[in-house]
Amino acid sequence: MKRRAVIMLALVVIAVVPSVAPAVEPETKIGDAGAAELLLVQLRLNGVLLPDYEDALAEADGGLWLPLEPLVRTGEGSVETVGGDAYRFGLGLALPEVDIEMSRQRLRVGGREQPWPDEGFALETGRLLVSKDLLEQWYGFEIALSDDRLTVDVDSQRPLPGDLRRLRERRWQRFNQKDYRTDSAYVSLESPYTAWGTPRGDLRGSLGHNNRDDSPRGSLSGAFEAEAAYLSNRIFFSADDQNNLNSLRWSAGRQSPDGDVFGIPNLHRLRFGDVSGFRLPLQGGRSGRGVSFSTASLKRPDLFDVMVVEGDALSGWDAELYSGGQLIDFQTIEENGRYRFADVPLGFGRNELKVVLYGPEGQIQERILRRDIASGQLLPGELQVRGSILDAGRVMFPLGRESSDSGKQINLRADYGLSRWLSTGAFIGVEPQRQRLAEEELTITNTGVSLQPVFGAALSELIIVTQDTGGNAFQGSLQVPVAGLNVSTRLAQYSDEYRSPAALQSGRAVDSRFELRTGFSLGRLGSVTAEYDRLGLDAAAVRHELSPTLRHRMRGVSFSHEVTLSKQDEQRSSRYRLLASQRLGAWNGRAQLRAAGRDLSDLSVSSLNAGIDYRDADGRNYGAGSRYTLSSDQYSLSGRYSQQLGRGQLGFSGSVDQSGNWGMGLTYAIALGIGHAGRRSLTWLNQGAGSGGAAALQIFEDLDNNGLFEPDNDRPMAGAGMQVNGRPTSHVSDENGWLLLPSLPTDRPVRLTLDRDSLMDPFLTTQTPRLLVQPRPGYTLGLPLPLQDSGFLTGTVLRNGRPVAGALVQATRFDGVTVETTFSLSDGYFSFETLAPGEWRLTVAPETLGPGWKTSEVAQRVESGQSHDGLTIELTVTEPALP
Repeated sequence: MKRRAVIMLALVVIAVVPSVAPAVEPETKIGDAGAAELLLVQLRLNGVLLPDYEDALAEADGGLWLPLEPLVRTGEGSVETVGGDAYRFGLGLALPEVDIEMSRQRLRVGGREQPWPDEGFALETGRLLVSKDLLEQWYGFEIALSDDRLTVDVDSQRPLPGDLRRLRERRWQRFNQKDYRTDSAYVSLESPYTAWGTPRGDLRGSLGHNNRDDSPRGSLSGAFEAEAAYLSNRIFFSADDQNNLNSLRWSAGRQSPDGDVFGIPNLHRLRFGDVSGFRLPLQGGRSGRGVSFSTASLKRPDLFDVMVVEGDALSGWDAELYSGGQLIDFQTIEENGRYRFADVPLGFGRNELKVVLYGPEGQIQERILRRDIASGQLLPGELQVRGSILDAGRVMFPLGRESSDSGKQINLRADYGLSRWLSTGAFIGVEPQRQRLAEEELTITNTGVSLQPVFGAALSELIIVTQDTGGNAFQGSLQVPVAGLNVSTRLAQYSDEYRSPAALQSGRAVDSRFELRTGFSLGRLGSVTAEYDRLGLDAAAVRHELSPTLRHRMRGVSFSHEVTLSKQDEQRSSRYRLLASQRLGAWNGRAQLRAAGRDLSDLSVSSLNAGIDYRDADGRNYGAGSRYTLSSDQYSLSGRYSQQLGRGQLGFSGSVDQSGNWGMGLTYAIALGIGHAGRRSLTWLNQGAGSGGAAALQIFEDLDNNGLFEPDNDRPMAGAGMQVNGRPTSHVSDENGWLLLPSLPTDRPVRLTLDRDSLMDPFLTTQTPRLLVQPRPGYTLGLPLPLQDSGFLTGTVLRNGRPVAGALVQATRFDGVTVETTFSLSDGYFSFETLAPGEWRLTVAPETLGPGWKTSEVAQRVESGQSHDGLTIELTVTEPALP
């Protein structure tokens, strides 16, 4: 048994920290350049002479080998060298990244493995030379050796990063001014709900067989999102050859960060169908068929400082939960297609929770939730109403199977802001409660009141609940930051007649409960939390539980060490859980270890499980897993492989346990949906594009400046990119100018910004270079993005004839659609270098002027490619009002 435990521990380490042993370097086979002549040449890249003469090889028949590193550095790309014989070259987003490993003779272009070219490389005086044919193939270079064999001209089809910088500098050199970038305001775009959007989702079919069954078993499951009937719909189903359709869940509704669902003021969320119920204090949470709603911000949690994180995903996927970038839990999704992390603690201020989903065929999805503890305090006179009405324990489509634990549940809560430091609330809940020693159910009505006073940075909540059966309960909560610590405490007291899942612990009634939670950050090292829980049980028993947790990262691996020390009367127990996860490049690994004992000194490992996945450059996935339960001396090993087949992933898996029982499976997973505005038919989607919102932009050069794409007059722009929330993406527009941005978050607005560096002409612009959109599930926002040759304006800000430095100059289109800003320089000079054609109004932003000053307005029409110089904005004293 000990030997197996050691083996399993080794598997954990291998799964989480995949290491590659140093390879034995074979003799490098350098391409045979034949009768190549060594030349000393001067290189010229897009007209720019390199500072030093460089070695080159040339053959009489035109063969040519050039040093790649100085070319890339001159183009202001990136060069990485590993171990002296492995190179990575990058020349901006528009051109592929090239990886070369000389000792292993491996070549990857744009992340894809390529055959090793026998005559593609040469080494001269320690410098890597690359053949002309490869450079033309990778980067589209045009390369010419001069007749005197002293100069080599290298010209690219697209501007390189250095060219883009120089183009901007040349425009500024015209004015003999230093570079000063302008800023554009985000333009908010509204998109009304539609009768039929662009449904999409994930579909997974599987066929499995093992040595204990006579015949194979098949199953099919899917999770889809669709905007239909002017609602956002979510559907999950699963079926197999034994029970046919055995699960079907559906919910629909709307949510709005701005609080205008169905045009109702302050309504942020309304959902019906199969939903999770609203949770009330000191009561349990239920789910079922019904309706839930909220007029509170989407960032406000149901309860004071905890929340439930749950959602739909395909069975067999793994779900990891992160809080503030730290791994706190993970679980494997079962056949019901749900993940649920209960009572996730929330800290003071803003909390960001992230669920990372890993599919068996290599899929990766991320879902981010934000909750703000401070949002529980209401403004004076503000009213928020939340609640749900459920047929708990039942679903919209029962398929002949109903839960025995069911009944009507009504939870309603209203909160009102009395002052800046005090809010109050009232709530009512009606739900069935099954008696512990009887078969019948008892319907209990709970009524309660709450107070939420604020004392400086300290947030608090007082709750009193009464039941129509005579039971009552009290709870006080406090959360406050103290000297860098986030301290949270809660005290609850229950009467003997009080009935609620919150007043039960392992089937025993709880009389009182005291909780204390604190934590602090270790910076880059991680974080430490500690929880103390004291339970007063029936029969005068008392249970103490202390749970310290250390979370940290080491060499790219996220670790969570959880220790639980329990004591009740003379009984003691200790538990330890290690969670580890790694997501590093092509590697994904996760492991879990559990140990138990009476004290920490006698902990023994009770179970181990680990998994590791690797995705190669061609999209093939390899995975392995292991599970071991020491108490029963049972273990199992599994392996899986998947690869792209069509637009889906075809997977194979197999497993075996200690008794020789085996199983094998075949799966096919696809993302399926309706395409964007340019492709409205049913289509296969790329893996990972089956959930969240999406935006499809049609990017084209608007040659006739009418804002409409006309195939005969305008030119689609291929290779253009957008930044999402300030970060560049790997998605670029296709040859028809369509750019699809999938998997956008749907719980908050998203900022889309034109990536000018991805354009062949950096001075092309659009009327709306920055967009603020609200993605929705099952709907693709269609956004035209016409590009035009920009014009530019220059001028001076003066006050009493003297230049004004640091003034915020604002350029506003007459239609009010676009606003751009820049600051004046030390001599009052300002410039807008990429304004879209049209009528513009120039002012100094009024809100930045001091009392008694006003700004003049300058109206100017901007034409494509034209400059307008010498504009003057005057700041003058406001004339005093007449008495």
